Amino acid sequence: MNCKEIYYELIGSIEAYPDSAVTFGRPFNMEKKSDRPDFTPQEDRKLVLPMKKKSGSLKETPSVSVSGEQYEVVVAWEVEEVTPETYAVLESLKTDTNHLIVRSFMDGEIFIRAIPGAHSFEYSESDGVLACELTINNLTGAQRIV
Repeated sequence: MNCKEIYYELIGSIEAYPDSAVTFGRPFNMEKKSDRPDFTPQEDRKLVLPMKKKSGSLKETPSVSVSGEQYEVVVAWEVEEVTPETYAVLESLKTDTNHLIVRSFMDGEIFIRAIPGAHSFEYSESDGVLACELTINNLTGAQRIV
């Protein structure tokens, strides 16, 4: 384990907001990790991602290069009760840029800003359970919403 990694556990829910459903107060390249996220989501466009209870995790890994500091944020979870609607939601995560609000029992609400072209999503099935993993690379990592 990289000693700079930060883990968030006990995730209660994950909400995804399409990029077009969020208005930001600052451009993505002007924000800093220490800034409070300045955004306004359109609540009527949020997707509550299907998730098996107590299966979610979030890991943030910082890295520094000549272009500055950046973060890789990996959100993983499982889905037990799979329906055609479940697949439709998950497939949209592959192609669309979605910002996340992760609700954690220990850390409150956490915002993860996505940048077009700097995210990936994959899932695999084993014994009727889907294992999902969404990776987002950004300049601010996982930010607490205060």
